[in-house]
Amino acid sequence: MEIQGKTILVLGGAGLVGRAFCRLLLPHKPKRIIVGGLTEQEANEGVAVLKPSVVENSTELIPVWGNIFVRWEFRDRKRSPDPEQDEILSNPKDRAVLLRDILDPLDEEIITNNTFVKILDEYRPDAVIDCINTATGIAYQDLFSQSERLRSVIQNYRENGEVQLDTLINLTESLIASMYIPQLVRHIQLMFEAMQPTKLSPPYRRNNKVSVYIKCGTTGTGGMGLNIPYTHSEGKPSRVLLSKSSVAGAHSMLLTLMSITPGAPIIKEFKPAAAIAWKDIKYDVITRKGKPIPLVDVTPMHGEKLTEYFHPVKPNSAISTGEPFKAVFIDTGENGVFSAGEFEAITSIGQMEFITPEEIAEVMLQELRGGSTGKDVVSAIDAAVMGPTYRAGVMREKALKKLEELEQQFSEDSVAFEILGPPRLSKLLYEAYLLKRAYGTYEAALNASPKEMQQNAESILHSDTKLRSQILSIGLPILLSDGETVLRSDNVVVPPDPAKKNRFKVTPERIDQWCFDGWVDLRLSNWEKWKDRLRRMKENAEQDDGEEKSSRFHIGREFWWQCTPNGGAEPAPIRIGAVAGWIFSIEDEGMRIKR
Repeated sequence: MEIQGKTILVLGGAGLVGRAFCRLLLPHKPKRIIVGGLTEQEANEGVAVLKPSVVENSTELIPVWGNIFVRWEFRDRKRSPDPEQDEILSNPKDRAVLLRDILDPLDEEIITNNTFVKILDEYRPDAVIDCINTATGIAYQDLFSQSERLRSVIQNYRENGEVQLDTLINLTESLIASMYIPQLVRHIQLMFEAMQPTKLSPPYRRNNKVSVYIKCGTTGTGGMGLNIPYTHSEGKPSRVLLSKSSVAGAHSMLLTLMSITPGAPIIKEFKPAAAIAWKDIKYDVITRKGKPIPLVDVTPMHGEKLTEYFHPVKPNSAISTGEPFKAVFIDTGENGVFSAGEFEAITSIGQMEFITPEEIAEVMLQELRGGSTGKDVVSAIDAAVMGPTYRAGVMREKALKKLEELEQQFSEDSVAFEILGPPRLSKLLYEAYLLKRAYGTYEAALNASPKEMQQNAESILHSDTKLRSQILSIGLPILLSDGETVLRSDNVVVPPDPAKKNRFKVTPERIDQWCFDGWVDLRLSNWEKWKDRLRRMKENAEQDDGEEKSSRFHIGREFWWQCTPNGGAEPAPIRIGAVAGWIFSIEDEGMRIKR
């Protein structure tokens, strides 16, 4: 893309790679660079460092801050692997909100309150450069330590019959809220909602214009394998570290899926597989988690004798010297500060070695400008996966023919079983089948009025006990034409009830949603939709006017018309699977981009 005059959001712009990327952007004179940081101080410092490099006041630098994985009101809350120290998890009311934001079905309230969405809605960037270490932020919430605490409470209850209910609830909810995959999935969902310019239906439609999203990701191990020596005092390899790599891999796959989704921006990801360094080299106070490490001392004569038990935490075991730990160090940004010895060890040949942030930023900038570096992980995955094949296309026709022969042999139409899912597919197949039973061809169905469609469909379901039984038996309710009477089996697939709520308040909006998701809908409004749908299907098929001989149209006149032996054309019979495929691809905008 052309950078001059554009607005670029750099998430993590105050960090090592983000800052290097912003510096490379400035000579290209973007209109605005939105410099993101976790805290207000980080974002403001990032802007202050970059200001001297601005070319002739051509670029406005704007600081933004906050945790993009949570809602706006939580954006400044400190997170911690220990739920008691976590400023969201430690508050039961806030924890309940966080659980809803992560686990509930995505809705407008969750979307509009998310920090990332609010930043995009306010600044409407042309490109998003994401230099946040997503995998670390999610995986270092450390499920393992939290699980051990919860299991200890459960074990105590099993052995002694004692349990503090508040403690049990707090630990359980905190563990659920820290699960890696639900957090990552929700993050990807929110990103997609925020960045795409349009969406199928309100209220999710946004008006953003992000054309490119570039992610600086991670391998999780700095390029090392399962034999990585750096383990956080765990066994080798570290469970927490491998969790980070797992999240990083899942993240790449989800970004790949987003990249082949219509409406998404161009998606690229780069994964440095080495230690990233450096930001500064100096002699100063050594800090851990933002706080100076205090120097303490114990003389040999005051040493502790080892007995049966050793306590990792024991207050007053050492005496403070009153001085902070000061030394020479190299600052590697988000990865912290290393001593000379630590840096030499981890950057040795055969260890992590290292890569500079400027090298990473140069590759990202080249790709942003439309270049091809060969380092894009998303493109690499897309190139490596196996897609549909010519042989499978030939065999598909053979399978469809055999299925049709068996349907005729046994006088039994095969419509839907609700095993593949989703329920919407089964609902569309049965409604299309009702049209096929009533009219036979697309053209005949199109010529009928919605009222006629409704009457014929309801008549078929009244008289055909077997068909009605099949629909109900796979869990699809049938809403009759009065809009109030529903036929249903003991268990239905819509609405889903994983929490065993057992009942849902009935509202017109919910009825519409349930019918969309998986109820066979005999209301007149639904057959009006089918009437319009058939009209658009015919228009789509007849884009190919019969004279076009190229490969331009994959849905041509043969969808709607079939050849007769004398060379003419007659209306084609309704193929319910083709109808559902058309709806998913065209109407629901669900067509895959790459094949």
